[in-house]
Amino acid sequence: MMADASLIAEVVMNKYGFALPLHRQERMSGLRGFSLARSTQYDWCEYGALKLAPIVSAMHAESISDSFMIATDATSAPVRVSGGTINWHVFVFISDVGHIFFRAVRRHDGASIGALLQGFRGHLLSDASSIYNGLHLVGILELACWAHVRRYFWKATLTESTLAYEALSIISTLFKVVAESNRISKLSERDAFRVKHATPIVDTFDAWMKQSKNARLSHAAGSKQR
Repeated sequence: MMADASLIAEVVMNKYGFALPLHRQERMSGLRGFSLARSTQYDWCEYGALKLAPIVSAMHAESISDSFMIATDATSAPVRVSGGTINWHVFVFISDVGHIFFRAVRRHDGASIGALLQGFRGHLLSDASSIYNGLHLVGILELACWAHVRRYFWKATLTESTLAYEALSIISTLFKVVAESNRISKLSERDAFRVKHATPIVDTFDAWMKQSKNARLSHAAGSKQR
């Protein structure tokens, strides 16, 4: 069955943008008085992917060559094969040159992310997964994600509530600065606002960590002596 670009785009967006599987789209077409087989929709998705692949590759290449910072995260995705499923891993990349693109790899490891970022010499915003640990060796500066940091302090409230809530209080202040800065439309002014107001908070957090660590070590040493 032939289709124009708008119909193919609708099927693709329904599936990947709104999580509407092809078999449901097939049923929906029946309710509208015509039958749009899922096999046909699959062919359209494959055709669209092949046509768009060069554009995605160009977005990837420009992000690697021109970005100051790229943000990334990954999730596992089961892929159906004969006799069952195998896990692949899908990385999303958000670059500051305006591109958002996805890449799927077989393994969630340092070699895979290294290959995806080959040639990049900027800043990478990611979680604390060990797969990123070797990237500094090739000139990539890893930026830690405050949202992930905050998550672990929330978990720590169950066992170390006093220290955890102290950390969360400081981090929440930092998040307020970010929220306020997002109201500033001009990028240079937004950056200046963040540097002015966020830097003292980060310095406070760093001092708090050192103080808390030393206090814990002193307490542990005293316990051993007793």
